[in-house]
Amino acid sequence: MNRLAPDADDSRFIRRVILTIVIVAVVAALYKAGDLLILAFGSMLGAIVIHAIADLYRDHLRVPRKPALGLGIATVLGIIAFLVWLFGVQFRSQVNVLIAQTPALLDQLAAYLSQSAV
Repeated sequence: MNRLAPDADDSRFIRRVILTIVIVAVVAALYKAGDLLILAFGSMLGAIVIHAIADLYRDHLRVPRKPALGLGIATVLGIIAFLVWLFGVQFRSQVNVLIAQTPALLDQLAAYLSQSAV
């Protein structure tokens, strides 16, 4: 018998090795493309929300399909702009408090450091 020719056990082993290599390659590709997959999933969710809002405009206000889609996009952008504005107002007030309290905090820090033996 020629030992250089693969028998049934060898071919099963080779198939398992190839399958393992393929599985590892797929897992590595999914790991590397993780950010892209998350971005694609988020964009699909955004499209579903925009189409749901467009369907509401189309069903309740009898707006044609394409203008309803434009109104849906404008609504989503308006909601995002409103949320950014709300966070901006809160951030601005916190920055103003920080600026007002900075001199007192620096005085407290100087007093604390002057008491240190180091």
